[in-house]
Amino acid sequence: MHLPRPPEDSHAVALVTDARRVCGGALLNVPGDVWQNPGTWRPGLVVVHLGTNDFSTPVGPGEPWTDESLAAAYRSAYSGFLHKLRTRYGPGTTPVAVGAGPFAGHVKQVVEERAGAGDRRVRYWPLDDTGLDHTGCHWHYSASDHRLLADRLTAFLHDLPIRW
Repeated sequence: MHLPRPPEDSHAVALVTDARRVCGGALLNVPGDVWQNPGTWRPGLVVVHLGTNDFSTPVGPGEPWTDESLAAAYRSAYSGFLHKLRTRYGPGTTPVAVGAGPFAGHVKQVVEERAGAGDRRVRYWPLDDTGLDHTGCHWHYSASDHRLLADRLTAFLHDLPIRW
């Protein structure tokens, strides 16, 4: 599956598409600089957190998307990215897809579809944004938010069947 690069004002799908394009890059600002996995490295865990603030505004008039087509493209690109990770790292890796914001339900749907198709290790983590101040640049997480989220994610990971 290959999605064309969406227009610049369509950040969320671009983000997922870009993540698929640069995944494995060593230096993202150097075109073609790809880390060469020796073939023996298999991470136990990959956390995917895409699209958090990319849907902060509704689809506007003149954009090439409807709400439905944007959501469908997002799910398709997200699923393709999880497939790429599964192919790259094998069945022993646990991908955790983080659901946050208005598209959290779409992330959950992608995870449920992958699990239903036999991917037994993929997990969905619904991010609890209670207590976050979002005072980082452009409503991103602050340092305090990162500490809270790290604690919450650590608690979630504690119950997963991952051998470190």
